[in-house]
Amino acid sequence: MSAEEVYELRFDHPDWVAMQTRQSGLEGTGEIKLRHLVKEALRMRPSRIVVGEVRAEECLDLHTTSSSTPMASMRSTTGSRPTATACESRCVQACVR
Repeated sequence: MSAEEVYELRFDHPDWVAMQTRQSGLEGTGEIKLRHLVKEALRMRPSRIVVGEVRAEECLDLHTTSSSTPMASMRSTTGSRPTATACESRCVQACVR
């Protein structure tokens, strides 16, 4: 299962499900955020979830899941800050919102 803002990931697997975010329409409704996709993916209990470019509040859901379930997790980040600091600051931002 993959969740991302723009379809970039491709997996050659018969059971792979791809989910994509959506901006709100002209009426201001219909927005689907990455955090919503992550929560829906977790409800489906897949064997693997690949999330493209975690930048905001979805980090909190991924961090909570990876620390509370026996499922193995792996993260990769880019940027100038260390991985733990970047993830922690995103989790704090998610709690504030």
